[in-house]
Amino acid sequence: MHQKDIQLLHAKLLELLDYIDILCKEHKIKYSLSAGTVLGAVRHKGFIPWDDDLDIMLERNEYTELIRILRENTKEPFVLQEARLDYPLYFSKLRLNNTTFIEKYRLRNKYKDMHQGIYIDIFPLDYASKNTFFFFLQSLFSRILVAQSLFQRGYNTATIKKKILMVLSLFFLPFRKIFFNFVVSVKKDKTQRLCDFFGVDGGGKKNLLDLDILEKTVLRDFCGKKYPIPHNYHTYLSKTYGNYMELPPEDKRQSSLHAQFFSDIVDYKTYLEKI
Repeated sequence: MHQKDIQLLHAKLLELLDYIDILCKEHKIKYSLSAGTVLGAVRHKGFIPWDDDLDIMLERNEYTELIRILRENTKEPFVLQEARLDYPLYFSKLRLNNTTFIEKYRLRNKYKDMHQGIYIDIFPLDYASKNTFFFFLQSLFSRILVAQSLFQRGYNTATIKKKILMVLSLFFLPFRKIFFNFVVSVKKDKTQRLCDFFGVDGGGKKNLLDLDILEKTVLRDFCGKKYPIPHNYHTYLSKTYGNYMELPPEDKRQSSLHAQFFSDIVDYKTYLEKI
């Protein structure tokens, strides 16, 4: 994707973020920028120049409330794509009508006709048990669930191990609801840790975060406006990216781009009809 195209995409992503930010302020919902979007805010005061996505994260109860509000209030040009209903994974997306963002996979079954406009990801963070064995089960079950949903999405991987895991996960489809309820069963007052159990990698120690990461946020410049990021962003970014302020060599300044085709003016239905 050319730099000019990425800039056009960034402008649309900011439209989506602004809409969510307004709703969260209006309804007093705590959220934060997440992952590479936090890195962009701290290191670049905006997007990582070569990145093509935008992520936010919320505690499960805040996430549930935001999804409810989006479900009841979202209007043109925005479209809510709710986890497990409109989208096969366990996090949700907010998309833009009259745009196209075709990702590098083939959708299966009931999701093959889903909305494929420009989007931002909305990730729930769940509570991780203090009990080592209980947390192990949370991580195991979430990985099985993520593998199942990646298969449904048509995730394409060259890694034989991942392919085998996705196929094996299908044997546990009858237990999907039981596994999900187990993962999200820990109460806030019973732990000091959050975990991104339903990111693409599933749960695990590397995804553990302190409970207060979203209780205390700070506003950080991002493309000329201010948005919340974790107050302890140094710890958060160091854990995820190491020496995060050091730019990679020029030949490595590219993310794992999600888009196979992108347009900020062509509706995805029009694009799919043409191909």
